[in-house]
Amino acid sequence: MNASTTSPRRALLASALSSIVPALALVAGAAFAIARTFQLPAVYTAQSLAAFAGLLLALSPFLPQHLPLKRFGAANCVTLLRAGIAGLMAGLIGSPMSQPDLAWLVAILAMIAPIARVSLTDMTFTGSCAMALIACCTNGSEISA
Repeated sequence: MNASTTSPRRALLASALSSIVPALALVAGAAFAIARTFQLPAVYTAQSLAAFAGLLLALSPFLPQHLPLKRFGAANCVTLLRAGIAGLMAGLIGSPMSQPDLAWLVAILAMIAPIARVSLTDMTFTGSCAMALIACCTNGSEISA
């Protein structure tokens, strides 16, 4: 390797890490909040982070394919967000689903993943999906915009 190939790789890796660290913190915070809200065992947070880390490891071999780009782009950040959502859902594996609210959480997380991808291009669609999601969570109550 010479200096011309090392520099773009380092820049891409630094850019990726600058996106991964906040995503990891976001997943940890969300997992902690979910565990606290639904009285889940503390192992839920660890399971969610482990699932997210596993997804990051599975995706890491594809990072060099982005060269000669030097930045971790917006689409890659959306993929990180979706991996975080998958990690939050995977953390529920083995947890008893005795609470109906917990089933709603899984449904909401599953709905957010596709919305995250669309939100970069069509904010109107995202707004209408968010309104529908709120309506579902409020047992169909009317929402005035």
